[in-house]
This record gives sequence, C-alpha cells and structure tokens, in this order.
Amino acid sequence: MRPLQWFIALLPLAAAASGETALINRLFSFYDKRIRPTSSSRATTVTVTLSYFILLTMEQQEERIRFGSDIRLTWNDPIISWIPSAADSFTQRLLLKETTIWRPDIAVLNRKYGESFTTLKGRAQFC
Repeated sequence: MRPLQWFIALLPLAAAASGETALINRLFSFYDKRIRPTSSSRATTVTVTLSYFILLTMEQQEERIRFGSDIRLTWNDPIISWIPSAADSFTQRLLLKETTIWRPDIAVLNRKYGESFTTLKGRAQFC
C-alpha cells in the first residue's frame, strides 16, 4: 500500500481515538473517585458474581486449604454515562483502569483465624 493510502486507511482510527479522548475528558472533568456515584440518601446496588471457586492446595498435616476464585462486582455509575449519538464519538463502551473510578469496599469474612491472603484489584477489608 502506498503512504497516502495508509494515511487514508488510518484516518478513521485517529478520529475515533480523538473522539474517545474528548469523551473521557468531558466525563472525568468533575469526577471524584473518592465519592460514591449516587446521592448520599440512596444505596448503590453492587451485584456480586462468583465465576468459579477452585481448590488450589490442601495441606493435611498443617490443616490448611487454599482456594482461588474470580469475583466480579458490577454497579451503575450515573456520573460516567453518555448518549453515544450525542457524544463526540459513537463510542459504546470505554475501557478504563480500575484506579480511575470509584470502587466499592470489599470485606472478606470467610476465615477461621486472623491470617488470610488475597490478591484483589480493588480495596479490601479483612474483618
């Protein structure tokens, strides 16, 4: 392909990227991830989905079992919403880092003693 043809072929991708950037800038201009995305008098409904629960190790003499699981949290953030046809681009979905948005606190309560280990993409509280 000639250089001019490459330029013409990549032009829509560049326009979509700049439209997505403008959309993100507009959505996050007054966004504060420390504040729950609803009025203080209303609850934020968080749906918890356990995708799998698997036995990783079992050490009989030490009486220790290690499990793994994938927990998905889903909620609606009305502050980060837009109408695709009215936006700067026709973006239907944004992929954002989890550190850029509000996330619910998670409490892990299933343990016998004070020791526990987990790997989370989010905030966790052990009670």
